[in-house]
Amino acid sequence: MAITEFGNATGKILPRDEVIAVDFTGVPEKPVRMEHTTDTQNGSSELNLSRDQLAAALISSCRNHHIALPRSAKKNLKLDSNEIYLYVHVPE
Repeated sequence: MAITEFGNATGKILPRDEVIAVDFTGVPEKPVRMEHTTDTQNGSSELNLSRDQLAAALISSCRNHHIALPRSAKKNLKLDSNEIYLYVHVPE
């Protein structure tokens, strides 16, 4: 999952933590909320991601899985109900 990989890479989520839920908040500044278990706190914790962080997570996940995304390509993020889309436009 791209969000989990992003959380691990940024140190916001430890690799041993488990994702409990991922929700759309409806708040434009922080559209995604992820709840996860944590060893440092009993119970769970949450991570709210901005649109930029979400885009960075998806782009990073593509890189980690060897999916080529041209640097010069225009990238747009779309949130629709329970789905996230990363549109990549490569000019001719």
